[in-house]
Amino acid sequence: MEKIKEVKLVILKQTYNIFYQIVAFFTVPKKRIVITSNRASFLRGNLLAIHEELIKNDELEVVVYLFHFERSFKGRIVYFLKSFRVLYYLATSSVFIIDDYLFPLYCINKKKENTVIQVWHAVGTLKKFGLSIPRNKLDVVIPHRNYDWVIVNTEDDIEAYAEAFGVEKEQVLPLGVPKLDLIQKKQKKVKNKRILYAPTYRKDTDPFIGNQMNDLLKMVEINLPDWEIIISLHPYVKNRYELRSSGKAKVITSPESIEDYYTSTDVFITDYSATMLEYSYFEQPILIYAPDLKYYKKDPGFYVDFESFLNAPVFKSAEDLVKYIGNNDIINEVGYVREIKNKIFNKCENMNSSDEIRVFCERILDNHHR
Repeated sequence: MEKIKEVKLVILKQTYNIFYQIVAFFTVPKKRIVITSNRASFLRGNLLAIHEELIKNDELEVVVYLFHFERSFKGRIVYFLKSFRVLYYLATSSVFIIDDYLFPLYCINKKKENTVIQVWHAVGTLKKFGLSIPRNKLDVVIPHRNYDWVIVNTEDDIEAYAEAFGVEKEQVLPLGVPKLDLIQKKQKKVKNKRILYAPTYRKDTDPFIGNQMNDLLKMVEINLPDWEIIISLHPYVKNRYELRSSGKAKVITSPESIEDYYTSTDVFITDYSATMLEYSYFEQPILIYAPDLKYYKKDPGFYVDFESFLNAPVFKSAEDLVKYIGNNDIINEVGYVREIKNKIFNKCENMNSSDEIRVFCERILDNHHR
């Protein structure tokens, strides 16, 4: 079975590369910037902030091509077909901006005339990902190839992102967080005893997260009956899990929509999701629910000392976590959250990241079309 999968990937890789090479051979890249993502079918986060800045320059041609990868048979067929459009835009454009994993990009031998800029959707440095995980380097299609530039938050992130994306440190530019402009505009709303729970991405074959969610739901219903819980699943999770709840739980699966709940929740719970770093901007309590922390430290691991870097309350059981919420004045005990916020945002809070990226893109276009 594994051998058949490898053969399929090799054929797919060759198909994508041949298509790209043909289009690139017969085309001179336009003085055009393309923004693309398979994470969402609408502009959000970094890409939205960058787009809003780019279109201020009437002389720039900016194309947006977005779609959400649905992990189903039909979804894979649609993704296969849309990948050709992605490669067409890449081959015919001078600047190509992405914010996530993009499979067809890793299948080709890219031309230097097509500049790819990765503005990763997550903020800061926490858990290991990409090529920092050794087994990913053994894939038939090695991920995160063909990036010319990577935009990160601060200098503190350069080493980790260079390793994760297999690029030189000189290719990683600390230009700040474009979506910080959007986060700053969000106004705090009236709270109503609401928990936001955002577990990190795990493979659909891993039953752990489903059991973990149901344990938490059960404890909330027993000990915090007047609290609501919002569960934000990673957009690439296919398995929506069977939740055993009386109706107090709401599950959101739309990519990036977790940001819409930052200002209307009282407590943020996660295991290892980097969204906690974004949430720290609002100086609200962050609690770590991580029964498997001992094992996660080994695989995939972290770029930092997880517990000392966050200095947040860590819980191995849902019962202990929920009792902590019920028995403590956690809303006012957020000194550790302010420390996280300072680590992530202090160096870039006054930067106009989107403007910096626009200027950088304009410089690339000028160099390509002298």
